[in-house]
This record gives sequence, structure tokens and C-alpha cells, in this order.
Amino acid sequence: PGLSRAEKVIRFVETLPCTAGLLAGTTLKLRPWQKRFVKAVYRTDKAGNRAVRTAVLSVGRKNGKTQLAAALCLCALSGPEAEPRGECYSVACTRDQAKRVFDEMVAVITRIPWLNKRINIVRFRRELEDMDNGSTFRVLSADVAPVLGLSPSFICYDELGQAPNRALYD
Repeated sequence: PGLSRAEKVIRFVETLPCTAGLLAGTTLKLRPWQKRFVKAVYRTDKAGNRAVRTAVLSVGRKNGKTQLAAALCLCALSGPEAEPRGECYSVACTRDQAKRVFDEMVAVITRIPWLNKRINIVRFRRELEDMDNGSTFRVLSADVAPVLGLSPSFICYDELGQAPNRALYD
């Protein structure tokens, strides 16, 4: 109570563990630029609705994009941004690239008892299901035919600049 929507997202993200690298085993600590990004994306208007519906983050390699994307996907799947029966997706030009966010999410989920108990991990389909709220997460790629009938509540598109039809997203 008393926190803004963006502050709730930041607080949630900073409870998640680092799963790889020199900081593995510690808790995520967002950098100032990451906090500014989250605050900009999750700011609300006077009615409490998100003012931003689409955001693009472009930074160089090894700056924690995949980890941040996985944390924000978890926030939409089971955290403060979760919707009942929400649909969350990780998309990239190839399924292997899109799977990187899934792999990071699984690494986080398996290290947090309440998430591990709550989320069903279907590795061979690269899907997650929150058993409490009915939300799902799936990996999609641009190298397969378009999928119709989706009603996404959150999409993370990795390496959008490499997408073959990126003019559709500009």
C-alpha cells in the first residue's frame, strides 16, 4: 500500500535472485537507468491507468536486458502486474533467441519456493502457467507462421531491430 505502480514493479523485481555470473546467489539490484525505464513504462495517469502501452529499450550487449525482460515477464505472470488469465509472451526472430527469456524465468522460478510451487513449467513447449491466477507465458518466434487469436497482456520482443517485418512495429 502507498507505492506507485512503478514502485511495486521495482520492489518485486528487486526480490528476485541473480541466477548467473559473478552476482549469482544475490538479489537483483536495478541500475539507475533500469529504474528510470521501469518508472517511465509503468507510470500512470490520474485515473490509475498505464500511460505507456509500448516501450523500446535499446542498450548494448551484457547490460542485463534478458534478466530485466525475464523479471518484467514474471511481474506480468505472477507479480504485481498479473491479470487473471493473462497471456504473456517472449518473442524474437528465432525460437532459440526467444527461449533465452524463458530459460532465465525458469532459473528464477526454481530458486523461489512460492513461485516454484505456484507455476507449472512445461519445458518441452516452453510454457509457464500460474496455477493461482490462470495466467500463461509462451515463447513465440518470427520464424514461424503468425499465431492468430492471441490476447496478450504482456509481450517482450527481443532484438526487434533484427525482425524481418520490423516496419510493422515502427
